[in-house]
Amino acid sequence: MNNNENNEGLNSISLGSVDNNGGQPNVPLNPEIPVNPPMDSMNMDSLDSEPISVPNNMNPVETPQVVPTPMVDNNITNPNPIPDAVQPIPDVNAIPPVEPVSYDVPQPMNDINTTPFMNEIGTVPPIPDAPINNGSIPDEPVQPKKKSGMPKILFVLIIVLALAAVGVGVYILLGMSRKSVSIVTKPVEIEVNAEVSKDIKDYATFSGIDSNKCSLDTSAITDTSEIGKEYSFIITCNDVRYTGKATIVDSVAPEATTKDLSVGLNENVAASDFIDGDCEDATECTYLFEDEEKVKEYLTKEGKYTDIVIVIRDEAGNETKKTVTLEVSVASASLYLNCQKSVNGYTEETKLGLNNQNLFNKTGIRKYTFKLNSDTYNSLKNSSVGQSMITYQNITGEPTFNDTDMTLTISKNMTYEDLSSEANGTIPESYADLRNFYMNMGYSCSIGY
Repeated sequence: MNNNENNEGLNSISLGSVDNNGGQPNVPLNPEIPVNPPMDSMNMDSLDSEPISVPNNMNPVETPQVVPTPMVDNNITNPNPIPDAVQPIPDVNAIPPVEPVSYDVPQPMNDINTTPFMNEIGTVPPIPDAPINNGSIPDEPVQPKKKSGMPKILFVLIIVLALAAVGVGVYILLGMSRKSVSIVTKPVEIEVNAEVSKDIKDYATFSGIDSNKCSLDTSAITDTSEIGKEYSFIITCNDVRYTGKATIVDSVAPEATTKDLSVGLNENVAASDFIDGDCEDATECTYLFEDEEKVKEYLTKEGKYTDIVIVIRDEAGNETKKTVTLEVSVASASLYLNCQKSVNGYTEETKLGLNNQNLFNKTGIRKYTFKLNSDTYNSLKNSSVGQSMITYQNITGEPTFNDTDMTLTISKNMTYEDLSSEANGTIPESYADLRNFYMNMGYSCSIGY
């Protein structure tokens, strides 16, 4: 092997192999420089006899810029062929052209040394990441590995959840800020004929704010005497107005003082007769019996009844109940109009009660007296022992036996309805009219006790 061959091999190794896909030849490191002939072939005599003279005015020789001559070496094989990921690798000999490689060649440093300095000597072009196949062509194209889409979906899901969490947090914070100050008006009820309250806390509930910093306007409430009337009121806090409604109501039950009452038999009694004084209420009161039928029954017989219930009611329907005592007796009348007449087999006596104004008090007692023989008398007496009521000749009442004259007296209370029915509903009330009425019916009448 000669020196040129050694140098050419050294230059190839030093410069490296460039993947000349464009078909451009490799560039040698230095151009060929002429070599002086060997010393032994030179004529030494001529050198000694004729010295070389250099003129003083000789300028330095300008060294032209050396352009490297491309050198092609088709015998060099790319040690690391890069297979195509899709298409088979073409034949090595058919290398496509690439852009020519340009090198920066500096100017000569001095007049003697004209050898350029190469800035990128030994630099190997970058080789893409690809599996080394030792120059062999793969049987099948290498397909790129598909990446799973799950990480991307998971990332998007995380972002969505994070945004949702932020939204919920903002919503909660806004809700808390809204709830931090709360003013809620109340459904206000003003008692009838009462004064209008000036306390703002009677009209609303306050949370997160001092009620003293708010104002109340009730100027629209002008009259509290009409039950059911509605008015508006206004509460202002931090320039925000809250409107509420006030209604005039009567929610207080009436009060009244009651008294017990004594009346005569069959005397008419009203619930108001048990009221002593006036009713204490904003409106008018009415009075009634809780059980009116029971009171009517009590009035037909003597006795003291302590379970009479009076109901006191106002115009709004509020009620108060009071329990009173009712005493019923014949002696309650000041005078009586006694009227008698004889009937076949017995004597009938009617006692009509009069009050202190000589008016009929609508109570009456009637007595039926029978004159009996001894056998009938003793039989009735023995059979009536322990009985408060007996019936004889279709007359029912309380019996009284008189052993002296062998008489039986049956007494019964007469209701006003009974007496009015006998008089065809036209029984008078004054003493004089009442006396004339019974005398015209065949009775003999006198006044007494």
